[in-house]
Amino acid sequence: MDKATQLRNPAHPPQNMPKTHPSLLQSFEIATNGFKTALKDERNLKIIATIALLVTLGSFLPLFTTAERLALIISAYTVLALELLNTAVEKIVDLFHPGYGKEAGVIKDIAASAVWIASLGAILIGLVIAFNIINRLFF
Repeated sequence: MDKATQLRNPAHPPQNMPKTHPSLLQSFEIATNGFKTALKDERNLKIIATIALLVTLGSFLPLFTTAERLALIISAYTVLALELLNTAVEKIVDLFHPGYGKEAGVIKDIAASAVWIASLGAILIGLVIAFNIINRLFF
């Protein structure tokens, strides 16, 4: 078992390793590895991460106020974070309920709906900001 795996499973440390929490740096490394794994395996996460990056970069155009910039970035990364949680829920459900089952499907659908609702909110925020920019530029 490698050190990263040992750190992720502090409830069952090897005999020669005391039960400890990972350092802050190790915690960031574990989180980064989790993000890389999810990004490699999940198509929707790739799409959402790309959109979040583009929104972040685009928000620094001089068209946006600071408040608009923050609203765009927060909404984009909220969707991204919820997609990661949705992915984790799906993995957990698959672990305990492999194959298709009605109950498992309901759990996955509910988790996916959180991403959908956050996405709708992000789109609405983007539309409001777009209308504000059009209003400032042309009226």
